Amino acid sequence: MDVLSSELSLLASLLSTPDLDTKEAILELVAYYPWLQPAAQELEQLPVEVWQAEYKRLFTEHNVLSSFTNDMAYFNTKYYKLPLQNLKRMYKRMGLRLTDTSSDYLSILLECVAYLNSNPTHGKEFWDELWHEHLAYWIPGFCQKLQRESRLIFYRVIANRLYILLPKMQRMAAAAA
Repeated sequence: MDVLSSELSLLASLLSTPDLDTKEAILELVAYYPWLQPAAQELEQLPVEVWQAEYKRLFTEHNVLSSFTNDMAYFNTKYYKLPLQNLKRMYKRMGLRLTDTSSDYLSILLECVAYLNSNPTHGKEFWDELWHEHLAYWIPGFCQKLQRESRLIFYRVIANRLYILLPKMQRMAAAAA
């Protein structure tokens, strides 16, 4: 797997519900991903329950980011005609199976981008649709709001890294067009 795909898969897993295993993995991953250092230093001193509470505050129902994600769902559906059903159909056309998780969940989208990036011939037909009709419209704002709203360095580091990777994703979409 190439570097971009690896980082996107890592970011996808880091945006999942935190637990003690995740905390221990992050402390080990710093050797391979030095940009995680500030997050790892914070997590070393932080009880996992505090991290879980911040995750819940930021990402679950009635959360800090809910108005943002609801606005983006409306924005995509009403103005760019990409209802979530189209995203689900795209995943199905790609041969990806979803569980009960929402199809617009950022972790799934990042895994999808990592998959497309690591399968360039298969991914060519889907890059434009995913990038131009979904990711390019809400990831930049999501990253900015996450950096602004998070009480933990951990989530600000993730938002910053995702924002840094946006131009690489954009180049992949352009190359596939």
